[in-house]
Amino acid sequence: MASHRIKQAGLAGAGVAGAVASGVAVWRAVARRSQRTPDTKATDPFQMPAGVREHDILTADGASIHLVEQGPAAGPLVLLLHGITLSSAVWHYQLRDLSAAGYRVVAIDFRGHGRSVAGSEGLTIDRLAADVEEVMAALGTAPLLLVGHSMGGMVALRMLARDPLSARGAGQVGALVLVATSASPVRHRGLPLARGLVAAARPLLMRGAALSARLPGPALPADELGFPLARLSFGKDAAPAEVSFVGELTAGVPARVSVPLLLEIIRFDEERSLASIRLPTTVIVGDRDVLIPVAHGRALAAAIPGARLLELDGCGHMVMLERRREMDDVLRASTPGSREGTGMKQAAVSVAGAPTAGAAVSVAGAATAGAAVSVAGAAAAGAALEGAATGGAASAGDQ
Repeated sequence: MASHRIKQAGLAGAGVAGAVASGVAVWRAVARRSQRTPDTKATDPFQMPAGVREHDILTADGASIHLVEQGPAAGPLVLLLHGITLSSAVWHYQLRDLSAAGYRVVAIDFRGHGRSVAGSEGLTIDRLAADVEEVMAALGTAPLLLVGHSMGGMVALRMLARDPLSARGAGQVGALVLVATSASPVRHRGLPLARGLVAAARPLLMRGAALSARLPGPALPADELGFPLARLSFGKDAAPAEVSFVGELTAGVPARVSVPLLLEIIRFDEERSLASIRLPTTVIVGDRDVLIPVAHGRALAAAIPGARLLELDGCGHMVMLERRREMDDVLRASTPGSREGTGMKQAAVSVAGAPTAGAAVSVAGAATAGAAVSVAGAAAAGAALEGAATGGAASAGDQ
């Protein structure tokens, strides 16, 4: 019986390996073709601006949260929160553009990302929200503009749910910008089929996560396979240099960080708290975002009282890179205490038609395709190991 199970596991593994190998060959061919595409968009070297100031804040659980800061210390404050598998570097355009206009711009590396280190309380959305609270206390400036992209937007929503005073506009946060994010990536806003698939696959995902979390490498590869996966984060006319930049950031985050946070994103649900937000809020979405489809942004804007919605034609998930100028304009107009921060008029919806059902199938929401692939691969490996285990040997998911 044991040898029969081992044989079945071996055949299944061989089938999976063959399919993966074929898929990898196709993806690598796509990558080579895409990287040869002329870069028609003017891009700058993806480096922090000259004169950027760097700080490390020690949190209550022993984490070290790295901050980068640019602009005059007395300027209107903008606090930037990045998405999963990214870092503060993804905001390099905004750090440069807004600081040159007199703003004090601060970007966080979430724990486990960039130069930040996790503490004893691990990697959860709730703990990331607590980190932001501790960073804001250290900055000591109010009111500030809180900007959250993708998972960073979820962290911002969780922080406001934890702090009703700030949600009512009576705390340190004076205004809110939510970029390519969702209050419920899977549980309510995903398609019923996607929700059912996640529910059915949850035990397998958990076993895969347990295995992936012990792997030393990243969830998304750094070679040419990483390029087409990163390309999924962009809309039309993506600059190859920007795609490569995002792929490099993602490849720098180990699976033991990205996989637990991916599962947190799948479980995330803050829809009930949206009605209590009384901050001036702007929601920005791209109509070509396949990671968090445009319907999620529309739902956010409809649920937060007085929220403004800006839909960007042809834009994907990486709004701060793809539509730098529009992003800068929104942040300048939204920042409390700035000359331009007197409130934005209702933004015109520029998208044509409703989002496609296909786009809404994205199960992981803000998580990158690479992280999802990592979970699936680890889950398959975990299942094969478990099927081959005999006697008193523990399965991969239980070790």
